[in-house]
Amino acid sequence: MQTRSVLTVLDRLFAAAAVEDEAPSPWPAARSYADASAQERADVLEGVLMPISARGGTLLYTLVRAARPETVVEFGTSFGISTIYLAAAVTDNGVGHVLSTELSEVKIAAARANLVEAGVADAVTILPGDALTTLAEVPGPIGLVLLDGWKDLCLPVLRLLEDRLAPGAVVVADDTALASMGEYLDYVRDPANGYASVDYPVEDGMEISCRTGFRHLSGKFPAPGESATTYNAWRGRHPHPRTRTRHHRPASSRPRATAAAGRTSPVLGCRRRQTRSSTIPVLTAGDRMSTSPPEDLEESLQTPPPRRSRLQLRRPTVRPQRPARRR
Repeated sequence: MQTRSVLTVLDRLFAAAAVEDEAPSPWPAARSYADASAQERADVLEGVLMPISARGGTLLYTLVRAARPETVVEFGTSFGISTIYLAAAVTDNGVGHVLSTELSEVKIAAARANLVEAGVADAVTILPGDALTTLAEVPGPIGLVLLDGWKDLCLPVLRLLEDRLAPGAVVVADDTALASMGEYLDYVRDPANGYASVDYPVEDGMEISCRTGFRHLSGKFPAPGESATTYNAWRGRHPHPRTRTRHHRPASSRPRATAAAGRTSPVLGCRRRQTRSSTIPVLTAGDRMSTSPPEDLEESLQTPPPRRSRLQLRRPTVRPQRPARRR
């Protein structure tokens, strides 16, 4: 990120944003911002930079360098300031790609020009159009997400990407101090939704969330509304494969036996593994404890074991031989 081309473009854009902050808002006073559609907002504000803060951009660069994600998704390209930070980190990592989405054609053209000037355009693909449409086909796993578009769409976009988030994926939301981000913050700060989240103190606020979401044995995350109580009850019945004990197996499985593994134990309903010292029953993923006795168990218990005489039970005595005496 310390290349001259990147720093030159960022300095120019931040200087333009500082001048823009002093100017009055281009949004018409008689028009309701909340009732306007995303396309209407993009058309009216097509000349507004709406940048991320410099400290926030440095944080983005650091997160991408540390996480080394294969895929980075950005919601809200604007003029490409945050995109330059992401692309610079991906370029310095030597791995990964940034997929960004923007609704305004004017901003898409400006962002592409800024990326080319900064020398990081090869690491970025800008998807024009509505984010709920363009991001629907983004392949996973996604390692990092930046939500910096329209604030009322941050939560829908996150929910759209959730099934493709990698375990431990980082989700960054900007401008969290705005009232319109309240529903989003309530969602990511609820542990039942599978996130660990913390507020980062920058201009207008930033929320850093990690996807810690519990993953079912099916390989999928549970429904976003599933509570922690429901999950804990499910986990009690289905422990994680790495924490399973030998004697816990799903009730629907059946014992299997192969020639290599040995015969199936009639009592335990599991395969036996031959060892040098003894035959030890070992439960495997396809075995279960038998709930009913085998057919030949009662007969084998009624039949007394064969009696052996004392001579048969007595161990043979082996006396050491004495060396022959010399004469």
